[in-house]
Amino acid sequence: MGLPKTAVAFLKKLCQIPGRVFKALGNFRLTWKKICAKIKSVKELWGSEPFQRSRILFLAELKKLFRRIRPKKVEGYVKFGFEDPCLTGELLGGLGIFYPLYGKHFTIEPYFDQRIFQGELLVRGRIYGIHFVLLVWNLFRNRDIRYLVKRIKTYI
Repeated sequence: MGLPKTAVAFLKKLCQIPGRVFKALGNFRLTWKKICAKIKSVKELWGSEPFQRSRILFLAELKKLFRRIRPKKVEGYVKFGFEDPCLTGELLGGLGIFYPLYGKHFTIEPYFDQRIFQGELLVRGRIYGIHFVLLVWNLFRNRDIRYLVKRIKTYI
């Protein structure tokens, strides 16, 4: 009499486990090498001269964009307070640095004895779509950015 078919199948599967484990470890090693190679190439790209020039151009273009779309008028008020007067005073001191930016039309009211955060903000300005189109146009006219886009596509 032989073993039942289910026992034979179980023993065959049991004998295949070490081979599957070694295969999984080999696949993991190859995957890890690919990940390390990608990280290394991204670091090289990050430190490359075209990337640095593109970063400077991108930041300059963003600065121009923010200058064009920044709000022209800001009005409102904020009432805030913490139960700790020291913390409220520290925040008020930090906000005081920006007083020249909001001083005329924006009020800040601290409450040193109660926990509160309340306010209203009205922002007026203009945002034109052409500004975004110009940003994209100026960026893609640059040779370094086109090079970076091609390199990044190879990573994806």
